Parts: sequence; C-alpha cells; structure tokens
Amino acid sequence: DADSTMSQDGLSFASDTLSPTGLRIASILKYGSTWQQLPLPVAQAPAVVMDTCSSISSASRISGAGNAVAGHVFVDTNGPEPGQACRVRPFVWSAETGPMILPVPTNFNVLRSARATGVSNDMSMVIGWHDSLGARSGLRWENGQVIEFGTPQFPVQDASYVTPDGNTIVGANAGTSPQKAWIWTRLSGLKTFDRVAPNFTAAALAASDN
Repeated sequence: DADSTMSQDGLSFASDTLSPTGLRIASILKYGSTWQQLPLPVAQAPAVVMDTCSSISSASRISGAGNAVAGHVFVDTNGPEPGQACRVRPFVWSAETGPMILPVPTNFNVLRSARATGVSNDMSMVIGWHDSLGARSGLRWENGQVIEFGTPQFPVQDASYVTPDGNTIVGANAGTSPQKAWIWTRLSGLKTFDRVAPNFTAAALAASDN
C-alpha cells in the first residue's frame, strides 16, 4: 500500500486512490481541492500500460515543490504476445510534461520490476531501483538518462531520497556484508556511512537541503 507524501510547504500530497474498477492509481491532492488521479503514460510499442493487474499505477513520492510525482505503472511489455503482463515500470508526472515512462538499464530483465521513488523539483533528477538481477540495484535518471549507482564489485541497492535541487541522494544497502547507508552528491560521488553497531542494519532515508 502506498503512503501519502507531502510537499515542503504542506499544500500538496501524493498517494494512491481507487479507480472505478477498485484498483489503485497514482493521485495528487492540492490543498483546498480534491484528489486527482494522474493520467497514465503511453508505453513504447509493443508494450502497453495495463488496467487489469493488482494495481494500475502507484505514487512513491511528490517533489519538494509539489509539482512532480514519481512512481510506477503496470505494463504488458510485449503487447499482444503472451507471458509478459503486469510488469512494473518507473514513471514521473508533472502538469507541464504529463506522465512519462522512464528508461531501464540495458542489462534489464524485462520480466522483473523497476520503480521511481523520488524526483527533484525540476525533474532533472529522478531516483529509484530495479531488481532484474535478483537483488535491488539503485538507479538515478539524470535528464532522462538512466545510471546505476553500484557496480558488480560494489552493489548499491536502494535509493531512498533526493533533495529538491537534485544535488544529493541518500539510500541503503551499499557494498557487501556488512551493508551500509550511503550518500551521493554531484561534487563528491558516492560515500558510505559507518554503522552504529556491527549487528545492526543502517539506512539513510532523508537529507536536509544543504
């Protein structure tokens, strides 16, 4: 189930509401208005967006300015051919651009999932993950170009939060055991945080604007 997320001014919210058929669909609420369900993106042929899966779409997070939403939609990746229905793909939405499905890495297994979990105010930076290799692998989309945070030698699994300016990203499960929380900045790249104790996991879930 999706949690509601809120813009920095407390006037915009993103979550899921129910479609007429009772399925979840990504939605946005502006203070003083009512929930508006986000339009569905158009998938690149032969893929098609589906409305017969367990959900139609889902909102993960709204941008700090309340102008953009990141989430995922369900698609049939090979259209009329059988076997690839109800696959999860990342998307972003704003009133200016409308909904857009984001690209996935070239090594992506089409039978697996990818999701967008955050977006900067200007939509130049989107974060998320894919699990096409089994475990999650953290992603960022810089100006629409998909980039993986980790490498086979140093996996980075979860990208949790991006600051409104898109300059800082934090997440969890970096490196091999013991895995650590991590931070990425445009200036310094990726660094990990030490854990408070050897037997505890660590995750970075948010960061200040500076």
